[in-house]
Amino acid sequence: MKSLAMFGRSCPVHLFADRPPVTQCSRCQRFDHVADKCSLEVRCKYCGEPHSAKEHQAKCTNCMAEAQAEDTMDVDSASPCTHRLCCINCKGKRQETDHTADSRRCPERTSRYGAARANEKKKALDSSWQQVKTRGGRRRDTQLQAQPGEKTRNRFEPIEPERTMDDRAQDLVRAAAASRITISKDEALAKLLATSKSVSGQ
Repeated sequence: MKSLAMFGRSCPVHLFADRPPVTQCSRCQRFDHVADKCSLEVRCKYCGEPHSAKEHQAKCTNCMAEAQAEDTMDVDSASPCTHRLCCINCKGKRQETDHTADSRRCPERTSRYGAARANEKKKALDSSWQQVKTRGGRRRDTQLQAQPGEKTRNRFEPIEPERTMDDRAQDLVRAAAASRITISKDEALAKLLATSKSVSGQ
């Protein structure tokens, strides 16, 4: 099995295999062959009895509505069939038989998916992630965010957004209040403007 290293971890890789459509006979409702080559007895996909699904639908208006709803994918508009549904493929093998033979929730049908189902069933050699090591056998360092005051290998300082005069004035008011000096925001702004003019004038 091949693997792919991503984000310092090794992931198992296998070929993509789409689930092919399940081949099902519309005559006997069995799998792995088509109606043209079927020599088995005709079976109804709704009740499993020896008559065609068309004959069953012709007798039941709810079944006709359900068939039309399945074609348009509007399943909510169909009324439930009053007939007792019985899947011919699950009969005798499983306890769940209350579905049509071509239903997507049929356990026999879902167990017949192709390579993708086989890939899902295969147990991975190790489902846990594995740490990838460098050629020298050392573990790769994961980059952690440094705490303030800590030295890092990064030679650039983080960019801080430029602070407005109002923000600076508010900081000055707080600092003055901590020193038990009363100053208004307007006075703080005036002092900041005066100091910025004197600095730029030098």
